[in-house]
Amino acid sequence: MNWWYRRFVYNMLPTVVLGCLVCMPVFAKMRPVVNLDGAWSFRMDPGNAGETEQWYGEAAAFTDTIQVPGAWEAQGFGEATDKLKHHFIGKGWYKRRVEIPADWAGRRVFLCIGGVHRYASVWVNGTAFGEHIGCLSPFDYDITDCAPPGTEALVVVCVDSEQRWDIDTMIGAWDIIDYMDTYWGGIWGHVTLEARNSAYLEDLYVAPFVSPARCRTTVVVKGTPPEDAALRLEILDKAERIIGTADAAPVVSLKPLEVE
Repeated sequence: MNWWYRRFVYNMLPTVVLGCLVCMPVFAKMRPVVNLDGAWSFRMDPGNAGETEQWYGEAAAFTDTIQVPGAWEAQGFGEATDKLKHHFIGKGWYKRRVEIPADWAGRRVFLCIGGVHRYASVWVNGTAFGEHIGCLSPFDYDITDCAPPGTEALVVVCVDSEQRWDIDTMIGAWDIIDYMDTYWGGIWGHVTLEARNSAYLEDLYVAPFVSPARCRTTVVVKGTPPEDAALRLEILDKAERIIGTADAAPVVSLKPLEVE
């Protein structure tokens, strides 16, 4: 039988009155990652011409450079106003070439973006992956079909900082930036490429219980699992000793795992 398992480290905190269990999932050590933070080619689009002129393609020239993550106003893009040195509300285009590691062969390649302000459209090698509407929430796309391992990817992200009230009325504590004389647009989160197996875990949720001490874990299996696949959860203490395990039913009927 094939086993997939995620190992989650739980730090016991005996000095806490309620004896709570704190979970620390170690995702970063489990999946190979290419970090795309740093310098990207950049072009402002005040006339909203980028998509019509196909700036997501090979021929479009991007003469400026910008750092990711970061707001474009904070990096000198936009015109001066009576209150700000730099002010621009609208679309900014990001472009970067990256080699997909050849040793990722047999895995799925995901482009992961930690958040933008406020909307993002993404292209990879000229293929459109849709628009993200979710303010600063993270999102990802499976780009394997157009950028498989061992090839080069041209990644283009168009960020639109102007709020569209007809589809997005969210406003709250974070959106105090909307009252600071500009929207502070740009890619705010980290950007990575991530290799995932043909079947992988997503939407992990751990619910701790104090009395009796236990936790219930739910997870979604994505991709194409083998027919005889099953899922195992291991719980470790601070010394990384296994202190509990649980096995789920076959993936096709995956149910919450519970460990006492």
